[in-house]
Amino acid sequence: MTKNLVAVFEAVNKVAEGRITGEEYSEVLDWFRNLIEDNLINLPPEPELDGSGLDEEELEQLHVIETQIANSRAEIDNGARAMLEAVEHLRKFVEDNNSLNLVEGVRELRDASIKVQRGAREIDELVKACRIQAGLPAEDEESGEE
Repeated sequence: MTKNLVAVFEAVNKVAEGRITGEEYSEVLDWFRNLIEDNLINLPPEPELDGSGLDEEELEQLHVIETQIANSRAEIDNGARAMLEAVEHLRKFVEDNNSLNLVEGVRELRDASIKVQRGAREIDELVKACRIQAGLPAEDEESGEE
């Protein structure tokens, strides 16, 4: 679980216990919504993979990779949009003080974040496999990322 999700879940607990105001809670939700929009909804376009100079088998492999990337990005996008819906569900608590909105919103947010994490992990694994297949180190030495 990311530190950003932890911050939202902590705010949920605090507002449920009356330790923060509805306004403070809404500020956390606004902050988190902006993070989602900035980092997940507005993803850069998919890379255009150049197939020139590849034989038929390599072109087929390239197509499989393109499909996997598209599917993983769709998983991230679906999860991100579900996260936005969950944030709005959590926000309903400020309006009606019904704790079921908190319970349901947390469940929705958790499920949506799993989709985002799964899509990101699939892309990371695909990049790692492609690097290994190309004879490169699995880890990007410049960024230190795997």
